[in-house]
Amino acid sequence: MKSIFFLQSSNRPSNQSQLDGILRAAKAFGWNVRTLEFGMASPSHQKHDRRAEFWNTFRKMREFWNPIGVIVDSGAAPNDFRKDEFGIPTVFLDRHPSTIGHDAVCVYSDAKSIAELAARELLALNAASYVYVPFTNNYRWSVERGREFSAALKLNRVRCHIFRKERNEVADDVYLRELARWICELSKPAAVFAANDYIGELVIGAARKNGFAVPDDIAVMGVDNDESICLRSIPTLSSIKPDHERAGYLAATLLREFIRHPRRPPKSQTFGALAVFHRTSTRALRRHDERTVKIVEIVRKQAASGITVEQLARDFGVTRRLIEMRFREATGHSIRDEIQSIRLERAKVLLSQGGTRLAEIAAAAGYPSVQAFRKTFTAATGKSPLNWRKAQSA
Repeated sequence: MKSIFFLQSSNRPSNQSQLDGILRAAKAFGWNVRTLEFGMASPSHQKHDRRAEFWNTFRKMREFWNPIGVIVDSGAAPNDFRKDEFGIPTVFLDRHPSTIGHDAVCVYSDAKSIAELAARELLALNAASYVYVPFTNNYRWSVERGREFSAALKLNRVRCHIFRKERNEVADDVYLRELARWICELSKPAAVFAANDYIGELVIGAARKNGFAVPDDIAVMGVDNDESICLRSIPTLSSIKPDHERAGYLAATLLREFIRHPRRPPKSQTFGALAVFHRTSTRALRRHDERTVKIVEIVRKQAASGITVEQLARDFGVTRRLIEMRFREATGHSIRDEIQSIRLERAKVLLSQGGTRLAEIAAAAGYPSVQAFRKTFTAATGKSPLNWRKAQSA
């Protein structure tokens, strides 16, 4: 069996989704995938040592496995490798060709589709001001998301405010103070599009530290749907999930073309957004008593775990009618509607990844049975789960 290498810069959920896509393609292509972590996105005084250590390991692994190609995850370390550095067909993930060479083979996010989705979601809030907070390093993907978000707002005759302060690793407190002061000056309510979930969490922290309510004063939307960030944030962070699994699959497909025709490398491709995960940071509550807020948070966190209205009522020691009334007053819709919306989004993500049986998807999304999953999904989308999956992969 022939082998390829996947050079992984981190172990974030997005990287694992990329690997899932690569493995799905590799199974069809008859490849063995070997993952090497390089993690050279580190302070400059350590980079030389890390680079030497990586290349020593890479040479030994290449002699052992004799790979036919390499896929490089460049999301967390966009400038660590050059186009022809590996000496075998190479595809770069999360890197734009203009940053490495226009004939490089790359798979990168479609900033326009992600930013426009963020704009549609946030414009629906009818805020007084709209904001983009870029990533703390001046990466191309962050700059492009800001530019496309501004363009989408301009199309709707709305101005975009952009936070211009760059972060210095040795002065994080300065960056955070500047961010907090800037947030204080915005017209409220404000709607913030953060370059990714990490920045979204910083924005929420800065807003709350200065006494602003999230989402009533400051609504925040991130990117990546990294649950280790989104669910620990207080309140929980709404986020756009890019289709990282498809990105990995595309990278493997392009690598196969490159291996077959090394003298005419395939053209680079883009991947877009998979879904929006709505959480409390963009869902304003109409009432603010602590019990109601806690009920809403529990529903949103546990909707895909099979939680029921009856269970909630028992846990809070109230009647079903009272808990339903409190929830509707706070959100404008029923607990059942909230649960079904979250389960549906979760099911769509799992269906898009492919290769997972319907019984497993139904269980993972919190449906009581496959039959209930099919019925609910078909009623909501107009397609059966399998037909919806086919339409996404077409």
